Formats: sequence, C-alpha cells, structure tokens
Amino acid sequence: MEKQYINDIVFDGYTSHDIDFFGRLTDPRNAMQIPIMTQMMHNITNGIETQKICTVVIVKGHSDRVDDGGLSSEEKRKLEYDNSKARCENVRAYILDRIASLFQQSHEWVKQSNYLGMYLTPCGASDLVENASVLSESQRMMNRRVELIYYSFKL
Repeated sequence: MEKQYINDIVFDGYTSHDIDFFGRLTDPRNAMQIPIMTQMMHNITNGIETQKICTVVIVKGHSDRVDDGGLSSEEKRKLEYDNSKARCENVRAYILDRIASLFQQSHEWVKQSNYLGMYLTPCGASDLVENASVLSESQRMMNRRVELIYYSFKL
C-alpha cells in the first residue's frame, strides 16, 4: 500500500453549546482549512467510486471548561464530554450527508462502504489550547473545536 495523504484539519470558533459544523465551514476564520477539507471529501468520493483509495477519518471533538455554578465536578465533565460528542456526531452527519447526496444513496450505504472508516473521539475539555484561569470568549472559542485527522491511501 502506498500512503497518499495524511492531514490534520482544525475548525474552531464554536460558541458555548454550538455544534453546527456547517457554521464553522462558512466562518472566515476557518477559510484556510477549506482546501484540505475539499481534498478529504474528494479522496472519500474517489475511493468509493473507483474502489482504489481508502480513507480513514478520526473526528476529535473538543469542549471548553464548563464554569456553570452549582454543578458538581462530575456534572461539569459530563457536560463537557456531551458537548464534544455532539460536535463529533454533527461532523459525521455532515460528511455522510455530503457523500450520500453525491451518490444519491443513504447514510447506511456510505457507512457500509469498505473505502471509508470514521471514528469519533469526544475529548471533553481534556486538551485545551488556551488554559488559564481567566479566558476571553475568543480564547474559549479556540478550545471549542473539532479536529479531523484523515489518512488516505491507495489500495
């Protein structure tokens, strides 16, 4: 097997409970990531079409620390995890929607393809970009992100 592409794409700028990946794609702050995302989508569709390229996508969802008063530490960690999990699931749905519509097929059809593997990794607030006791909203938005790591290779 010959390695073709490996990339790491980060989309940040989520507000506190925001999970809308399409909103991140249209955010000008993420404009430099679009060509890489386009290449990933091309690799996925090309692989399914030609059956000669396999793409593995790991979607890591991140959250910021929850500072809601009155919640226990466990409740805060659960909320952070749930937010990052919802972001992961929203990215997966976006990718499946795009691929399914291109092939005029269902999500299940895409999921059963032998040429695409997708793995979700919700991280909660365990991997913060900005980690200070007092953060501005823009710093917190950098923590609220999704990271797509993809590896495409020829079969």
